[in-house]
Amino acid sequence: TGLYAPTAGEVVWMDGDGKRLSGADEGGGLSAVFQDFAKLYVTLRENVALGDLSAIGDDDALLAALRQAGSRRLELDAPIGAPFGGFEPSGGEWQKIVTARLLLRRAGFVFFDEPTAALDPMAEKEAFETFMRVTEGKAALLVTHRLGAAKLADRIVVMKHGKAVE
Repeated sequence: TGLYAPTAGEVVWMDGDGKRLSGADEGGGLSAVFQDFAKLYVTLRENVALGDLSAIGDDDALLAALRQAGSRRLELDAPIGAPFGGFEPSGGEWQKIVTARLLLRRAGFVFFDEPTAALDPMAEKEAFETFMRVTEGKAALLVTHRLGAAKLADRIVVMKHGKAVE
């Protein structure tokens, strides 16, 4: 994802035509949802707009991303966080807010790193259905220890001590 520089070798991003992407292309073409994503106590608008700050005033784009992520929270200027007089999202609702960020970014490659680790089984099932829907037509990499999630994949790579073993 570019968060850490490789200590050896290189990571090369290529488009669908085999053309090497530049550093500027890499950042715009990749979006990620991590296990420990940022829960920011600002407005819903500001949370979702982190995916593309140029869309912060585009209500239609923000609402479309929230709807596509499966969120029923559509009050864009609602503050988040009980200490600030706002609503307190459940784990599943936070997942939808973060997924809306990803959708707003419109990346061609999506990386999910244990994104449902803190969710109950029903919320996890809903989250994976959403991930499958929002990654349609895109390349996606899902890191998971959960067998139920792995069965959704087109290709499974088993890692051991940092190396692909199967």
